[in-house]
Amino acid sequence: MSEQEVVNDCYQKRYGAWDSARTSLLRWLNQQCDRVLEDGDRMRLSVHEGRIRGPDRTLVKLQQKLEDNPGIQIRAWQDIETELGDLVGMKVLCKSTRDRPSLRAGRRREQAPRSDPCLRGT
Repeated sequence: MSEQEVVNDCYQKRYGAWDSARTSLLRWLNQQCDRVLEDGDRMRLSVHEGRIRGPDRTLVKLQQKLEDNPGIQIRAWQDIETELGDLVGMKVLCKSTRDRPSLRAGRRREQAPRSDPCLRGT
């Protein structure tokens, strides 16, 4: 299989799981922000919808990684998730630096959902 075919296969098999993981994490992050700012201005913390990297950009990142690390072999769709850990991205915008420590403390206290390996970086 070519790299393009492996990437396409990966997206065909895993896109639904990535979207589900993104949705679960979005819900969890919003709950954490609500908890941290339950008595304050919730607009100080803004959770963005996130994104699933497009297959074309994934192919480019994969090719760059293979160029930098010639020993890596991509044989199946599972190798894409193993080698590229940022296929799904989320961010929280903190408009006040005083909220960051509270959000971090909450993250340590109440772990993010881990029902899917897509959430390994949380």
